[in-house]
Amino acid sequence: MTMKDTAKKRKIPYRVVLLMSLFFLVVVFVFLFTVITISDYRRESREIAKREAEYTAERIVSQVDERFDNLWQYYLKTISGSAMNYALENDLEYQDIDHYLEVQELLADSKIFGEYINGYTFINFNTRKVISNKGMFSFVDMKNKPFLNELMTMNNEKLDKNYWYYDNVTEPVAKTSRDYRLTAETRGIDIVMKLPNQTPRAYGLLIVNINESVWQGWINALVSDYEQVVVTDKNGKLIYATDKSLADAFQTGDKFHDAESLQDEDGRSYMIHGVTSNVMSWRYYVLRDINYGVKNISRLNLNNMLIMLAIVLFCLGLALYFMYLPVKNLVKSFREDGKDEASGSDLDFLENRYAQEKKNRKQLEAKVSRDRKKIQELFELRLIRGEVKNDDEWNDYFQGLAIKKCKYYATAVMVLNLKGELDTKDNISEDALCLKIVENLPEYLNSLTWMPLVYNACTMFCIFGEDDEGALLEKIMDFHSGMQKHVDGVYGNKIIMGVSATHTDYRHIYAAYRESVNALTMETVKDEDECRFYLLKMTERVEAFDPSFEENIKVAVKASDKEQCYVCIDNFHNYLKTLSSMDDIYYVILRMINAILEAAKSVGLEYKIVFPNGLRVIYRDMLAAVEPSFVRRYLKYALIDPILLARSEKLEDNTKVVMERLEKLIDDTEGAISLTECAAKLDVHPTYIWKVLKMERGMAFGEFIEFVKLKKAKELLLRTSLSVNDISDRLGYANPQAFTRLFTKETGLSPAKFRKLY
Repeated sequence: MTMKDTAKKRKIPYRVVLLMSLFFLVVVFVFLFTVITISDYRRESREIAKREAEYTAERIVSQVDERFDNLWQYYLKTISGSAMNYALENDLEYQDIDHYLEVQELLADSKIFGEYINGYTFINFNTRKVISNKGMFSFVDMKNKPFLNELMTMNNEKLDKNYWYYDNVTEPVAKTSRDYRLTAETRGIDIVMKLPNQTPRAYGLLIVNINESVWQGWINALVSDYEQVVVTDKNGKLIYATDKSLADAFQTGDKFHDAESLQDEDGRSYMIHGVTSNVMSWRYYVLRDINYGVKNISRLNLNNMLIMLAIVLFCLGLALYFMYLPVKNLVKSFREDGKDEASGSDLDFLENRYAQEKKNRKQLEAKVSRDRKKIQELFELRLIRGEVKNDDEWNDYFQGLAIKKCKYYATAVMVLNLKGELDTKDNISEDALCLKIVENLPEYLNSLTWMPLVYNACTMFCIFGEDDEGALLEKIMDFHSGMQKHVDGVYGNKIIMGVSATHTDYRHIYAAYRESVNALTMETVKDEDECRFYLLKMTERVEAFDPSFEENIKVAVKASDKEQCYVCIDNFHNYLKTLSSMDDIYYVILRMINAILEAAKSVGLEYKIVFPNGLRVIYRDMLAAVEPSFVRRYLKYALIDPILLARSEKLEDNTKVVMERLEKLIDDTEGAISLTECAAKLDVHPTYIWKVLKMERGMAFGEFIEFVKLKKAKELLLRTSLSVNDISDRLGYANPQAFTRLFTKETGLSPAKFRKLY
């Protein structure tokens, strides 16, 4: 039995084999993934818990130290101020209430650090006066004088006698006790500062008692539900713990120790990290629960597992579909030939057909030959885009398409000369005409090009090649002459042609294309239909872009003046024709587009409504354009017209609202306002106000102002006792006679008679 007969007996479809293979791979993958996950879970959990504990501990210390340092700096600045110096150098009495209140306000600092402070005490040992958050009294009456004297003498051997102090000895005094007012608050964390600051002899003492509940709140806000915090002093004694039982497990004797991990009585394991604070050298320990991840995983119920299984099966089916789709399409394409039916599996069928195709090599070569021109055109488009860079790819195209390599190369770009038809030719008509010219190009013109004429990015493009530079130039001129006759005779148009410099490497075709585009934009030649050659001086950058183009178009769009917008675009078009570098042209075109879009945005238009296809299309079309006339038409009809239409519709919808606001504004100012001021306050253009008044009231702005003034004059004559002269001055008339003449002309009565009759 031959191999071919054996293959025909295989009836298992390829998609079934593919499904079984994928299913096996998924099972193996899930199994391996589960084994690896379980084996690595504990190690990864410890590492994650350790990193998170380090991060939380450093974050707590950083934020607590920063807040304490801000508080320290504030009081350091406060004790150096004039108010504290006055209280230090003078014996304050109750009649010095202003100085007393100023000191209290500074020390309490209710605006910034008020919530941080539990209480403060300022003692002047010279005058024996005490100022605290509980009032002002004599030091003699203080209940904890010995402890305060001890704080005063502490750190005297140091130059900087300001220090932090933690008092865990003093028992708090109940607020209901009679001694409460005369006891300085020291229990907990204190800032102790001696005045005058930084002097050998100090005779003033400031004690600021920190609100420990606020400090603890800072810590609690930075830890998660699965983290605990233990704070110890520099000697290892407990200061604060979020979980006292956990702190007891962490403690050895009466001190705490640095350990990497810990297990509590309930069997929970923790990773530990400690960081030392700059404030009193306290150490902040963060204990993170290692088993937190296990708790989360245990919450996955059967529904979640079913959802995950459904997702896996869906992905498996999707992968199967896309993997089998190419084979399915290939089999379908062969079956549509009608030569034979599939036998056996899909792969067997394709194998048989491939064997048949190998035998029919000539037929395959005929297909390539038939499509040679289209392939060559695609290759040419890739050349001008700079997409063919690999040497092997170059050689494959040259050998496969039998393209001759030449010594000299040049490119040419052509556009239709639509002068005189700039506003009648639309883009679709121009594209259709260019495509028709390319498709119906005479054979003798095709024979002159190295690569065929193609239409791309609003231009017709071709490549010339020769072994002699003189012959190359002669061929280009013959092609230009022939193209002019053909296009003019058949289609009634002229062409403008830009030619690049001569290149000796076919890999430079992309650069040559840019040069021919630059040459195309040159308008210094006398004959507009003459062939334009690339010059090095054409690459000079434009020195400056006149911003008046942007300013004028913004004003015209805001005024909804279509005629003025078109004038701006025409002026910009004339400016474009003076530029010789494509980089300059792209630069100024993009600036103009941005200016138009900014103007549309400034009048409240939304891009997605005005341009439903998106702004990307606009930028793409403009950057693809190389001919100033196309830019001129596109700016008018693709940007200006849609914006003005949307602006007009929006203004029509807002006419009544603007009219009501305008009437109220003029009425409130009694007519003493200009058209420009009204436009500024209503955020519209003055021309729009003029149009609204004409549409709604049939009046010009000046007429409407006089109408409002006349209405106001009638009200003042009937409802007030103001004289005619006073009313004239109030309404802004030059003199009472001018007011009287205007009033009489409009009403038929003088102001005095009007008041008597009505």
